Amino acid sequence: MKKTAFDPLALRDFWTLSLGQFLVFVGFFAFFQFPLYIKELGGGEREIGLIMGVTSLASALLLPWITGVVERTERKGVMLVGVVLLEAATVACMTTTAPDLWMGVLMLTRGFGFAVFMNAAGVYIAGILPPGERSRWIGINFGFNQLAIGIGPYFAELMIQKVNYLFFFVMSA
Repeated sequence: MKKTAFDPLALRDFWTLSLGQFLVFVGFFAFFQFPLYIKELGGGEREIGLIMGVTSLASALLLPWITGVVERTERKGVMLVGVVLLEAATVACMTTTAPDLWMGVLMLTRGFGFAVFMNAAGVYIAGILPPGERSRWIGINFGFNQLAIGIGPYFAELMIQKVNYLFFFVMSA
């Protein structure tokens, strides 16, 4: 017999994690405006490409390891590690003064933290969903992420244009 209804705690966890994912995704995708900061610090297209590219490189190269860790450990703890790495690197980016190796390391850490969080959150969500309703609820959860993809860069640019980069970093964190 397929389970088709959430128990109350699982439903609470679903909505809490969906909101949490939305906020993490808004901050992560806000950094699509980070090239403006790199350019302001004197970086050109080469530096922008390298520094932004390492964000994706981290998750792509380390994904097999990340999935192995997520399979063997408690998902909430892994999500927390991912968020801490992502947030610490975001805040540390405020201290950068040039598009250099340090900035690249921070962006690598952001990408790794995001991949860790995203993978653990996805597995956690799938695990609490009733099998007969999994497709529908994953779609709802995915909708939060899609909204964040549009909202994050928009608000980041708004912060940069109307206020300053400090508010951009705070909003992203």
